[in-house]
Amino acid sequence: MARVSRAHLRVDTVGHPSEESAMKASGQNGYLGAELGAVRRAAGPVPARELGGGVRDAALLDLLPELGDQLSEREYPQARLRSLVQVEGFEEGPWSPHLTRRNARPDTGLLVTGGVLVREVEIAGRIFAELLGAGDLIYPWARSTGASVPPGSWRALLPGYLAVVDELLIARLTDHPAVIHALATLSTRRGRTLAALAITRRLRRVEDRLLFLFALLAERWGRVTPAGVVVRLPINHELLARLVGTRRQAVTTALGGLRERSLLTQLDDGWLLAAELTVPGVPPGATATSAT
Repeated sequence: MARVSRAHLRVDTVGHPSEESAMKASGQNGYLGAELGAVRRAAGPVPARELGGGVRDAALLDLLPELGDQLSEREYPQARLRSLVQVEGFEEGPWSPHLTRRNARPDTGLLVTGGVLVREVEIAGRIFAELLGAGDLIYPWARSTGASVPPGSWRALLPGYLAVVDELLIARLTDHPAVIHALATLSTRRGRTLAALAITRRLRRVEDRLLFLFALLAERWGRVTPAGVVVRLPINHELLARLVGTRRQAVTTALGGLRERSLLTQLDDGWLLAAELTVPGVPPGATATSAT
């Protein structure tokens, strides 16, 4: 058993961007990178510009500053200028991978820089889901293999933005291998999350599945408050069932038991977890993700 304590949680926020406020070309540029904990801010004007049709150019190191953590102070400004990427917004609701002003290639990636996406896949009559947020890198146009799962469907749980990661960006960053390595590290993050979800779905009791899932969500989207840990994600019972691999009715019953024990409570805009939450299957001192 392990407890999800304040030390394990990153104090993050989930943004609700708007066209007017989320893309201002000054200061922090209005882009959402808070999930990854921005630690270095750009000095001077951000190289951002309108391209029309809801598309913009911006420096990737402004969107996700952690990508430049290993850069020296001397090389950071040049790497930042070379990290210019195309950024596209998405609104809440159904979404499909696309590029507005260029053609996609099999190795073209989309890096989530704000908001939350849901990917759902139907296998043998059951629907399974995963959540993607800032720092998750996807390759929607990669060639399928014999082991590939069905393409599934996408929708936005919260509006946000995607940055295009392609061979042109990598070529510009060849003199800055630390940034390329950081991008490669992001590529493994989604795999670890999927592995954690797989563990969640193998737990016998639905209550334990939900506790493990919310420990996982709290690592990325949790905010510590006097009442407990708040996860401001509008996840309903049906989506929870698809995340933990069970039926909605079973989730509703399990949530009732957890609520009675004051372990997990649904809020108007998210969920409240007990401040010290015991998570089945996680070694002491570990987080839900590290259990994989």
